[in-house]
Amino acid sequence: MRVGVSTARRVPARGAPARLAYEVVCDTEGRTSEGSVTGCLGARSVELRVARAPRGEWMLNGKAVSNLAGCVDLDLGFTPATNPLQLRRIGLEVGEAAADRRRTARAESRPGP
Repeated sequence: MRVGVSTARRVPARGAPARLAYEVVCDTEGRTSEGSVTGCLGARSVELRVARAPRGEWMLNGKAVSNLAGCVDLDLGFTPATNPLQLRRIGLEVGEAAADRRRTARAESRPGP
């Protein structure tokens, strides 16, 4: 399964125009296997690649991110488009609840001068 879109918007906290394209690729069980975000934030270009290595560790632009060990999903905080991935996989029925066990890694990009 692939989720992807290109979007343009102004980022309120920084006041800079942004244009981001993203894609998330999932395996047959609905677990994220890789994702990417490319585009620009103000004058700064953005190119992020996230991938799950064969042993389950997460890589960000080719470097291991140790505090994400055991994570299943990639949730891009700037769009709600990745939220249904987790919801479909856990299969909640109307009125059911599940524990929220998130870990966060931020890849910050700041506009250039």
